Amino acid sequence: MNKKVLAGAFAVLTLVMGACSDDSAEDTESQVEQVTPVEVAPVSKGDLVVEREVFGRAVPSKNAPILPKSTGELVEVNVSKGDTVQRGDVIGRVSASNVNDQIRIQEISVQSAEKQLESARNQRNTAEEALGNARDQLEDAKEQQEGLSGIAKESAEQAVRQAEAGVTQAESQLESAEVGVEQAQLQVQQAQAQLEQTRGQLNNAAIVATVSGEVTSVNGEVGDMVSGQQPFATIVSISPINLQVSVTAKELSLFEKEQEIPAYVSSLEKEVTSKVSYISSVTNDTGLYPVEATVTNADGNIKPGMMAKLQLPEMTVSDHILVPTSAVVEENTETFVYVIEEERAKKVAVEVVRAQSDLTAIKGDVSEGDQVVTKGQLTLSDDNKIRIMKEVD
Repeated sequence: MNKKVLAGAFAVLTLVMGACSDDSAEDTESQVEQVTPVEVAPVSKGDLVVEREVFGRAVPSKNAPILPKSTGELVEVNVSKGDTVQRGDVIGRVSASNVNDQIRIQEISVQSAEKQLESARNQRNTAEEALGNARDQLEDAKEQQEGLSGIAKESAEQAVRQAEAGVTQAESQLESAEVGVEQAQLQVQQAQAQLEQTRGQLNNAAIVATVSGEVTSVNGEVGDMVSGQQPFATIVSISPINLQVSVTAKELSLFEKEQEIPAYVSSLEKEVTSKVSYISSVTNDTGLYPVEATVTNADGNIKPGMMAKLQLPEMTVSDHILVPTSAVVEENTETFVYVIEEERAKKVAVEVVRAQSDLTAIKGDVSEGDQVVTKGQLTLSDDNKIRIMKEVD
């Protein structure tokens, strides 16, 4: 009986001691501080630049109607819609049969004028010889009257007067011959000018591409009558190609001439570089400002009508403290970050100045070079002990 009592008492004592031992272990564990693993990144200072997206569409850099320079029957059509041509290519030709007839007539006119000029020069030469002879006769008459008297002297004086009249007449004839030569030269020049003009009309029979590009329309077939009043063809140039956008007055200030802007063409899933070529100073019918940017488009893959997104850098704040956006915690009415100090996370209240997807500009008791928690911050409390698992540059 006594043995049973002792055994029971020992069992109770064992249970009590075991319970006390468990309570002591729990107290020891509660005294071990929890360490939270986190990722951190450095705080920087600078400008916050965001990208503003502006949408537009591609349009040809040139859209040229090709007009014939002469009126007549179309005798050649050298292109079809969709063909690619180079500037200076002959894409059609107008009949020049009537022009050839005019050229032959003008050539005859030039020959006739040249013959008249030759005749006028001969007449001038004859007049010069006649003047020389008249002057010789005058000198002879003057010599013969020397030493004469009476009737002989009177006769000699009359001969001198006749010789002088002959000189005057010869001089007048020479002047007339000179005028005739000048008039004949003028006629030759006029005939030659008319001939060159007519030959120019022959050159105008060719219909020439004024730009390089793709033929988008051809208005005429062989045998049709054409004139300079109606385009024979239309050529568009898409290399380079322009991107047209319409922007607000605020967005207009983001553009500068010759500025290079990245552009994303969604249908091609391709980013290209564009250069601003035109900035309007007046609004269009919608109250927006037209802007054009040029893309080289050497491969011709960008087609008119394709949509493009221009990505404009815009500085929103300057010389501010910048932290990764993921470091900013908003809880109820508080906004704060956790700054690392001696392996502990210090909760620091901040004010958001401007935020974007990657960086946020803030105001608060945070300095350049500090480390802020970017991952694990949602499980932290002020002054928690932390262990840095990864540091992002």
